[in-house]
Amino acid sequence: MSTFQQHLEYSWPGGDRSSHRASFCSAIYHHTGSHFDLDDFFSQVTDSYQSQYGIEEKKQGISQWPDNRLVRNCIEYYDRKGLYSVFPIVDIRVIRELLDAGVLDDQSKASPVANKACLVAFTALIAQLHRHSPMFANAKPDTYVRAVLSLLPDLFMEEADVRTLETFIILTIYIPPTGQSYPAEMMLAAAVRILYKLGGHRQRAPNENHGTHNHYHIRSLFWLSYWIDKEMSLRACREPMINDASCDLELPSTYVSQSSTYQFLQAPLSSDILLYPSDLRLSLIKSKIYRLLHSDSGREQPESTRLQRILELDQELSALESSFPAHCQPHVFATPDCPLYAFHDLSMRGVTLHLDYYYCVKRIHEASAACGTQYSFSSGMGLSYQTSRCMTGMKARGNQDAAPQVKRLIAMEQRAKKHRHLYLDPPKLSERIRFLPLNKRAVFAPRREMPSPDNQAPVFADKTDST
Repeated sequence: MSTFQQHLEYSWPGGDRSSHRASFCSAIYHHTGSHFDLDDFFSQVTDSYQSQYGIEEKKQGISQWPDNRLVRNCIEYYDRKGLYSVFPIVDIRVIRELLDAGVLDDQSKASPVANKACLVAFTALIAQLHRHSPMFANAKPDTYVRAVLSLLPDLFMEEADVRTLETFIILTIYIPPTGQSYPAEMMLAAAVRILYKLGGHRQRAPNENHGTHNHYHIRSLFWLSYWIDKEMSLRACREPMINDASCDLELPSTYVSQSSTYQFLQAPLSSDILLYPSDLRLSLIKSKIYRLLHSDSGREQPESTRLQRILELDQELSALESSFPAHCQPHVFATPDCPLYAFHDLSMRGVTLHLDYYYCVKRIHEASAACGTQYSFSSGMGLSYQTSRCMTGMKARGNQDAAPQVKRLIAMEQRAKKHRHLYLDPPKLSERIRFLPLNKRAVFAPRREMPSPDNQAPVFADKTDST
């Protein structure tokens, strides 16, 4: 239950970390007359369960070291499947040499602790990610991770190198799905400090590291850390650990082209082309979304500035989507004409990219909800976002008749029977919008819902009509 609560905190407007919590709860009370307290609900569920089944004793976690055969299987599997393309977490040549040198069997501590920690953490992650594979059926990745965590004091005390960096990044990837977000952030913080020390935030290797480290690999680790950092930052509304202003943000030379179908469709992986779990270009946009809209300084900006930023970020996101192959663009899959088999062609990364895209849409446009404190119900926040984006596109192309597109969106809403969401109607917002150019007003037009008699097909009142 506690793990479920921790995951929920990052995914809904009523969470403790949400800037909309107070308004969300007040709107629930306004429309239902009841206070909405999910924490109290969870407490009652827990008490009910414990009264029936008793309190389970917390089991003491055990640590265990993997045998050499399992480690070698993980290395060969990672290399054979080209998993470096998605998770560039280790230099495969180096860790193979470490295993052959007998690092796991060395009890003299002559070898740096990071070498052993990296091998074991890597084994845990691969065995966990591919636990359904027969060769990993008997693996116990959680016990291997506990063994690595027991080495943390020594890891922090010895001179950090690339193996130390790899260890902390692997732990950062492994821990969040267990519901332990704070330990994962601590691991990421350590990884970021080592990245800066090794010059991973720069495109070219520092002079002191020239020739001693594989800078291409370190930069690959930097971008993996960047992707994790911006994801955590935006979801938790916390300051990121990587400052864009102090980094070279040129994408790797081997990173997949945005016009390639390789990043969307199922195909054998190649270590020569970097994919990452999702699109790094979306991570760059996520960084801007947080900094310009959801950071403390972003929320303190005048409404006119925030609305302008919303429009510009929306246009940047739309431009990125339009650069994708036409039949792989997220909005194509959202149309009723899209065949179901098209979804089966998407790879896991393709699905993740689509979800990330719509998450960015949500985070951009919900920022307009922070301009005031009064909420009104809408038939779907997603519908409002998509309608405003559609109208913006029509205005930009000089097409004034957006009614068919809006009608289609409403029809999709009815068929999907989406749950009702909160959507903001900031006080006096129309006065601010009135002074924006006409083409920029359109994105804020569908603001107030006036329910129809059957309460199914919402009719939107354009607050700019009076202008």
